Amino acid sequence: MNISDSSKLAVSSIKVFVNKGATPNKPTVKALSDKDTYVTGQSQADMKISIKNSAKKVIGSGNTDSKGNFKVKISKQKAGTKLSVTATDLAKRESKAAAVTVLDKTAPDAPKVNEVSDKATTVTGKAEIGSTVTVKHSNKNIGTAKADSKGNFSIKISKKKAGSALYVSAKDKAGNTGIAAKVTVKDKTAPGTPKVNEVNDKATKVTGKAEIGSTVTVKHSNKNIGTAKADGKGNFSIKISKKKAGSALYVSAKDKAGNTGKAAKVTVKKSK
Repeated sequence: MNISDSSKLAVSSIKVFVNKGATPNKPTVKALSDKDTYVTGQSQADMKISIKNSAKKVIGSGNTDSKGNFKVKISKQKAGTKLSVTATDLAKRESKAAAVTVLDKTAPDAPKVNEVSDKATTVTGKAEIGSTVTVKHSNKNIGTAKADSKGNFSIKISKKKAGSALYVSAKDKAGNTGIAAKVTVKDKTAPGTPKVNEVNDKATKVTGKAEIGSTVTVKHSNKNIGTAKADGKGNFSIKISKKKAGSALYVSAKDKAGNTGKAAKVTVKKSK
């Protein structure tokens, strides 16, 4: 740069050196999860912060405050997504990128569990792929297995009584455990064969013992000739019309779940 005065008596030369300055430091970024909508962290004051995805596309930008803090809004990202965060100063100098991998903080959905009966020795269903599925009964872990590449699982258990409550939950690889699915064990076990007292050709009732609360039925020649419920001790008494000696009666019990057991065959005796 040359400077001359109006009298042109003297000419001075001044050299101006432009200081390039330092490139901004790489930002420090706080952990980011798949539930977050802001990227936060620390840089230097008066910086422009840019968030880029793996395709180098800017998905969010903002400025640091006077202390270098930043909070940049973004849309939620999938767990495992890799983002880069840079700081650019007023001279358009951009820092090295800070790499951020989105953490998995979303718990798996409750598993879909197939019916479990009191005869079952496995609990099956579908859950998040690769998750660890656990079955609990009375707050105790009674079985665990991993869901396969299609989400299917099969867990061995010991047989449980009808009406028992099982709780089935899934935990993903990141350690997030979802809400448990409650499964009530179904009654698929038929009642035992009733114990029937002797019936003779003068009898007008059939008595005996069967499963408590079951419905006991007497059949003759494939026709229902009487029905009653077994009481709190399992006793039953069923009115019938008199039958000839030698007649065959079939007495069976059906439980509340609709399971019918094997019938007891009773031959009508000749009265003395």
